[in-house]
Amino acid sequence: MSAYEFFLGCDSSKDKLNFALADAQGQILYECEVPNQLARIRAKLKELLRIQQVPVEKVLLCVESTGVYNNWLLRAVSELEVATWVVHPHKITKTLEPLRGKSDDLDARRIAQFARRYADQARLYQQPKPEIRSLKRLLRLRQKLVKDRTRYKNRLKAAKNFDGLELEVQVYQSIIETLDEKIKEVEKQMRLIIRSNQRLKKRIKLLRTIPGVGFVSACTLLLFTNDFEDFDDPRKFACHAGAAPFPYASGKYARAHTTSNRAQKFIKGILSAAAKAASKSNSRLGAYFRRKMEEGKPESLVLNNLRNKIIHIAFAIIRTEKPYDDNHIPEAFAA
Repeated sequence: MSAYEFFLGCDSSKDKLNFALADAQGQILYECEVPNQLARIRAKLKELLRIQQVPVEKVLLCVESTGVYNNWLLRAVSELEVATWVVHPHKITKTLEPLRGKSDDLDARRIAQFARRYADQARLYQQPKPEIRSLKRLLRLRQKLVKDRTRYKNRLKAAKNFDGLELEVQVYQSIIETLDEKIKEVEKQMRLIIRSNQRLKKRIKLLRTIPGVGFVSACTLLLFTNDFEDFDDPRKFACHAGAAPFPYASGKYARAHTTSNRAQKFIKGILSAAAKAASKSNSRLGAYFRRKMEEGKPESLVLNNLRNKIIHIAFAIIRTEKPYDDNHIPEAFAA
């Protein structure tokens, strides 16, 4: 039985938010549109709760996960202490009956109805600490700069190999050097934030004892688990990070277990780099990789297993607050 009596659906976009308030019977009580600005959102939510006489502890707000477009909304609901559920859009689309036509108003109503029907499954949003939020933005900024640098390195290589202009080569080299400097600046700022927080500093140091896990991958594990508060089970995070294989079978047709495309590809890419580094190490993880390759296992399968092992070891290290020890790694992780 849900503890909520009112369900507020929100359809978010770059410029505006659309709200639809439903009661426990599914009747739409109130609809409105508000600019995507912190002050306007905060004021509208206060007005909505006051006019509709809705106790804040009895309302569940549900919004699709749309990245940065949700930032002001999530800041406002955290200040007002409104219970909020951030849901992947695919889950709402696949759960409710398909409808003809589409509009922001209609989407807000559908999200409200989704929240009403599945309120007992809600995972409430927790506002990350300021340091976690800042580090996450910096980590994503670093990844964007790295992608840009890779793009210009490829252009530089093409210019050198296929009779490019001298000026063209010089421009690409200059841009790459600038990007190198900016990446170092971002990493420096990240290190400063971590050094100023003893808890984060200790946990990053512990995570970096895992073979293959460097500064960036340690930050990724820490930040995308919200300092290991959003996930209590490494298997759930492995699913979130695209390291958990799933069966695909129907009738007589069956294929090998594969990971889902709905995973967080950003996390998966970082952990893939960590797994490749671990495969070259002299640790038991490296020995596992070489043994499985000698057995004829596909490299992609073995690397995915390493991703899984790194995730499980990371959760164990944070739980026990003890660094990685190659001599005391559980047999399940080394098998």
